[in-house]
Amino acid sequence: ADYVATFTQRGIVSKPLTRTAASQAFAFRCGDGKLLAIHLSRHEKFWTNLLDALERPELATDARFSGRMERIENYAALRDELAKTIIAKPRLHWMQRLETSDVPFAPVNDTAEVLADAQVQQNILVDPAGGGRDDAGALRAFARAGGKRRSHHPGS
Repeated sequence: ADYVATFTQRGIVSKPLTRTAASQAFAFRCGDGKLLAIHLSRHEKFWTNLLDALERPELATDARFSGRMERIENYAALRDELAKTIIAKPRLHWMQRLETSDVPFAPVNDTAEVLADAQVQQNILVDPAGGGRDDAGALRAFARAGGKRRSHHPGS
């Protein structure tokens, strides 16, 4: 709701990608076909760190992307430019590079990856017999725990 007031005060007309562009949020297909989300937010360090991770220093001097407002205004062009690089390598490669470079990112998991996730398994959200989600089993486990939530982190 605050963004609506801010946009109204600044005279910004909201379009389908206005909030996405302002937050500098992206989803890319990697070379192995898997998806990766990157969120640069408003902090300049994430932009410069991304350029380092992608080995694309020339984008820092591209007038379309020289400042945060330019990157917002040219969001589609920036997304397309970054996509050209990210499609060249598998997701794991980019995850390692982004982690090392301190860039906010997350894998966009497919159904199989979600079901195999340790946190999903830890929280008994999957029927161990392979029948999919087991809401009844999760509720029984919740009741056995005295109505207290289990840790969200595997191994905790």
